[in-house]
Amino acid sequence: MAKKPPFNLQYRFGTDLKPIPEDKASMQSYVDFLLKEIKKIPFPAAPAVSDAARPPENLRALVKFLGEVGSYSIILGKHEGAAKALEKSLELIENFQLGSAAWAVHTLRYGDVLRLKKDDLGAETAFRSVLEFQARDASLAELEDFAWQHLGRLRFDQGQLKEAEEFFTKALELRQKKNIPELVSTTQFALDITRRKRTMKR
Repeated sequence: MAKKPPFNLQYRFGTDLKPIPEDKASMQSYVDFLLKEIKKIPFPAAPAVSDAARPPENLRALVKFLGEVGSYSIILGKHEGAAKALEKSLELIENFQLGSAAWAVHTLRYGDVLRLKKDDLGAETAFRSVLEFQARDASLAELEDFAWQHLGRLRFDQGQLKEAEEFFTKALELRQKKNIPELVSTTQFALDITRRKRTMKR
């Protein structure tokens, strides 16, 4: 991989809960950088069953890059590019059995793309599938708060503010236990905005 130049990947959330890049041009440059790196890695074909346990060299790097392209493209409002990247990453995760944690992270990201594309059913299915697997797989426990956060955002977009508040509250409780200030503040902000909107509607 080429030496990565410095990029500004910071962002904040607006009162509509949409992410706002601190430096949109710099974030786009990072996505362009990743896309160039991705082109250097051959996209592997689905393996024979006997080869599934031996993933090709650079496969995990390819999946990581695709996931990052998806995440930052979402922030940049490039939903089609995000969808294509995450569809490829999920295909590789499934074909090469890269584990439930990788599947869950990329499924949440893909669900976010579906939400933005107004596929509410697809988005909800993605988020709830992670919750269902998390209930059976202890290795996914660290992602439960993210699933509730995504569901809260979906309900917020749908105007179902009571449920949005309930889901954000669940996410906040889990994040307070994690004691990661950045995650706590993100969810607290979403919860405050949701409560304010509910009050204005009364």
